[in-house]
Formats: sequence, C-alpha cells, structure tokens
Amino acid sequence: MQSCVQREEVVLELHAVLLPRHTVYYCDLDGSSQPIGLWADTYTVDGINFISDQIVDATGPLENGPLTITMQHEPPSYSCTTTWPTDATGPLVAAIPAGISPVHVSLGSIGLLADYNYFVWIHSD
Repeated sequence: MQSCVQREEVVLELHAVLLPRHTVYYCDLDGSSQPIGLWADTYTVDGINFISDQIVDATGPLENGPLTITMQHEPPSYSCTTTWPTDATGPLVAAIPAGISPVHVSLGSIGLLADYNYFVWIHSD
C-alpha cells in the first residue's frame, strides 16, 4: 500500500505566453513535506523542468494562519519575501531567466482552502 502526501502550495507567478510552452518564474511556498516545507524562487522555460536558484526550509504544514507573499520585480532580477516562518535571512533574490518576458501575473494555491485578500502596486521610479 502506497501513501501520498497532500500537496500544499502557494505561488505568486509571472508568466510569459502560456502556449505553446509554459514559461514562468515565481515565488514558491510549499508545505507538502511536513513538518519541514520549502520557500524558493523557481522558474521553468518548458513547463517540465523546474529550477530553483535558492531553496530554504519553511515551517509546514501551511494551515491556520495568515501569510503574505511579495514579489518585487526589478529587471534584471526579482525578489521574493514571505511572512510565513522560513529559514531565509532576507529576500530570495534571483536573476530573471533569459527568454521569459512576463505578460501575466497569477496567485494560486494547491491543496488549501484559502481566503485571498490581495493588493497589487505597479509603479515605476
């Protein structure tokens, strides 16, 4: 008999075109591996291979508490922060992957019953 772990994940993503290939980079808070989850900056240029430049431990499971995920997009890099308990000592900062020019933003979750309150601030200096 096999057991499987329910996925618990919250992501804030910037997408290029969705078809013919899924190209995206995102801030990823994953609580599936209990009691230790992960917090990472991740990207894919083909929808198959997912690469994380930085991965740190996060408290799992993701449940029963408010959290904030913030992505700061400042080409040529982006940074991810969260209020969820992680071992990060500051923002996760990564280079924007070559070949991904975002045109969509999305916030999503997997395996969680969630209420979303969101704020989007778009500006240029």
